[in-house]
Amino acid sequence: MDRGFVLSDHADWPGLLWAIEQTGAERVRVTHGSVGVLVRHLREQGLDAMSFSTEYGDDEEENAAVEPESAEVLP
Repeated sequence: MDRGFVLSDHADWPGLLWAIEQTGAERVRVTHGSVGVLVRHLREQGLDAMSFSTEYGDDEEENAAVEPESAEVLP
């Protein structure tokens, strides 16, 4: 697939994981919320997961504390 799509950031953890699984996506980009935790979990599941910086949200400080050291942040 050569297109992405936006998923609501208002999903709970089980709902978000279910939705990601249902898409069949192999690559997932996380923009905000518990970025480090989600990226790490998705990688443990074998997915190509990374964070993606945006101008939205005010939880950057929170994410910096939990972002995995090996996670690449896309500009």
